[in-house]
Amino acid sequence: MEIAIRDGSLIAAGFPTVAAGLRALEVGVVELQVDRDLTARSLISDDRLPLGDEAAVRRLAEEARAHGIRICALLCAQDFNGDRAAAIDYVAVAARAAQAVGAATVRIDSIMTGQRELPLDERIRIYADGCRAALAATAETGVALGIENHGHQGNDPAWMAGVLAAVADPRLG
Repeated sequence: MEIAIRDGSLIAAGFPTVAAGLRALEVGVVELQVDRDLTARSLISDDRLPLGDEAAVRRLAEEARAHGIRICALLCAQDFNGDRAAAIDYVAVAARAAQAVGAATVRIDSIMTGQRELPLDERIRIYADGCRAALAATAETGVALGIENHGHQGNDPAWMAGVLAAVADPRLG
């Protein structure tokens, strides 16, 4: 069994870099957060790496290789009920970067604007539409999208089952 940890947890615990925290904890697998500005944290410095830049993604992959780190997933905090085009681009950039660094999954946030005010069927429709668009935009990567069970709707079994049934794609889980 492998154990992974989030990059942000290592930094919040006081480690100077992701690689230093992984080394200290004797963990070799990490999940990296992709911020809404489409950057992710370097594994070995304070640098932010723009994931839309192929050279920066190669740097991230090389950092991982050089330090024996496996990046298992990238994490997005997109909002499918906000600027839909920006949310899809966010997930697509993350999926291309995930593919390049050998991560099989991009975790996508379940939280969206209006999730408490909208009826269940409308929330399912909006989120499922976003998932279908994100899956289409990332088809060439083969990277899976995993829905986070965060917040009000992510922890609602009826919502989750409704989204999974509406999308019915093996790359969504």
